Amino acid sequence: EMARKLEELRSVYETKLDDERNKVLKCVSIQENSSIKGQQGEEFTFHQLNLLFPKYQVEDTHSQDARGDFLVQNDKCIMMVEAKQYNKNVPLVEIEKFHRDMTLEVNKDIHCGVLISLDSGICVKDDFHMEFIGGKPVIYLHHTRDKMYHIRLAFKLFDIMLRQEGLDTKMETALTVFKALSKKLKRNYKK
Repeated sequence: EMARKLEELRSVYETKLDDERNKVLKCVSIQENSSIKGQQGEEFTFHQLNLLFPKYQVEDTHSQDARGDFLVQNDKCIMMVEAKQYNKNVPLVEIEKFHRDMTLEVNKDIHCGVLISLDSGICVKDDFHMEFIGGKPVIYLHHTRDKMYHIRLAFKLFDIMLRQEGLDTKMETALTVFKALSKKLKRNYKK
């Protein structure tokens, strides 16, 4: 009688232990997959940036705190690239983090920035939306996995803007002019 009860208890607890073990394994595999997925996205972006900018320095900065994922640099301009890989639109918290990084004192050497989403849109931002953060121009790019050349277009636009003498980046008129220019550039590039 006692042996039977012990066997029943053991059986119940082994089942519970198996259930808990499976839950833990599932959590671990999800975490590993998302970090592997993110790593693959970063490797893809780094490779693409090197193809897009063969004469420029492309630096992988994702392991440095608040320096974005990559810096693209020529002799006149340093652009921060923040790459996101979400199934859903990039959330506001990531946009706020990007804004914070753009304005940090440690990043005063950075002239401009792009926030790219490889596989989705970006919350509250149109594709190719431009604005100024801390006096620096930034552009948001949607679904860039198949349109990586948009990053080169953004860099070209920044290059044109930053060459303007005495351009007051906070002026709404400058923003309007460059928004129109960015649309025209994008249209002409497609042709």
